[in-house]
Amino acid sequence: MANGLISYPIGNIGTTSTDIRWNELLLVLLLLCLSGNSGIINESRSEIIVALSTVIIGAVCIQRRQLLTEKFVVASLLFAGILFIQCVSFGFWPLITMAGFFCRLFIGNAVINLVKDFPRKYVTVMFYVAIVSLIFHSFEILLQVSGLDVIKLFSPIHSILAPKSGLHMGVHNYFAYGRMVEYSNLDLWRNASFFWEPGAFAGYLILAMIFLRMARANLPQRIYKRYFVVLSIALFSTLSTAGYIAYSVTLLLHCDGDLQTAKEKRAKIAHIVYIILPVLIGCLFIAYNKLPFMKKKIDSQLIILDMRQAGWHRTRMGSLLLDWEYIKRRPLDGWGLHQTTRYALNPEFLDTPQGMGNGMSDFTAKFGITGMVIWLFLVFRAMMYLTRRDLAVSMIGMLAIVLVLQGECFLNYPLFLGLMFVGNGAVCFREVQCSGFKGPIKT
Repeated sequence: MANGLISYPIGNIGTTSTDIRWNELLLVLLLLCLSGNSGIINESRSEIIVALSTVIIGAVCIQRRQLLTEKFVVASLLFAGILFIQCVSFGFWPLITMAGFFCRLFIGNAVINLVKDFPRKYVTVMFYVAIVSLIFHSFEILLQVSGLDVIKLFSPIHSILAPKSGLHMGVHNYFAYGRMVEYSNLDLWRNASFFWEPGAFAGYLILAMIFLRMARANLPQRIYKRYFVVLSIALFSTLSTAGYIAYSVTLLLHCDGDLQTAKEKRAKIAHIVYIILPVLIGCLFIAYNKLPFMKKKIDSQLIILDMRQAGWHRTRMGSLLLDWEYIKRRPLDGWGLHQTTRYALNPEFLDTPQGMGNGMSDFTAKFGITGMVIWLFLVFRAMMYLTRRDLAVSMIGMLAIVLVLQGECFLNYPLFLGLMFVGNGAVCFREVQCSGFKGPIKT
């Protein structure tokens, strides 16, 4: 038993410690599923699943006597203040929509603080998710080559889990099926794992690689290399343009050892700025010209945007342009979470799917620059905590996260919302939280 919950040590599963327990890994997996597994939280049942998960996770928090964190209370009050101003301004009170946001915020905070050393556990879970995804993805390619109809083969599972989003088996989303008309044949080879889109899988892999760098000092070298290689291979299999760009930045975190002195850190920054970064930019330019899927995707979106073709607002660049119109009108407090106010300037888009979107501009349009700055500040503070105030590593990690947000609306889900609370000790019944970056102390 551990804190009232049944836990079983896994033993040395990629760390130097045996302090990894099944219930913690399952909590991380649950958080991932609530953050984009469309076989579990599709449109028909997402509200029920999120509400039920909030109740269950809340009960676990009460059982473990670990309720709220200082940053969660502060962040909740700040976002509640923004939403209150919006409601008064519009004369519209979408209580259920706002409750859903705070449920996701609570889930992200609770899981991250229930799981001891969350970044390391997240890397472990994503390592095994990557392995499972590569196995299923290889099976998918084999079926494609052999000409078998995988949808007909697994139609009972398909009809239950995600009837409107291709073939989804819960543990893997056969992304290509049902989307062959929208994209090129290259899309048949993209790996989405169990997420809604390969770009989403790429984003969560990038986050795992950021956390892997921060956990490197506590991992045996062979385990670190194993994680790095598997996560990288899984990322390559997504064929995600945004993922590849963010990966090139993430590599900067892994290109050197741990540096201690100020002189070494200054030398690292200079090395990155004057040598590695220009090389990576050159490699990205070459990749754009040589890799068909990158060039074709970017060029097609530019054409759709330039000609204002049907669905232009659903492309990444189109959604950014659309969001910018909203940000200019209400830069500080945004347009809110409900579709009625969120798309008040374009009511013709209310009944159409919003597509991929730009996660950063979407969140800014909803909560204004104020809400976006709150999130960025708290995530950067968490990064500084995890890196022991290594400014260079924290800045590179933040840059990679910001790049990931350009591709998908990750801030609609609990995991990325919860990044604000990583590294913050919980205020328990028998503990109080110290100020600054310190952990909890006994009272």
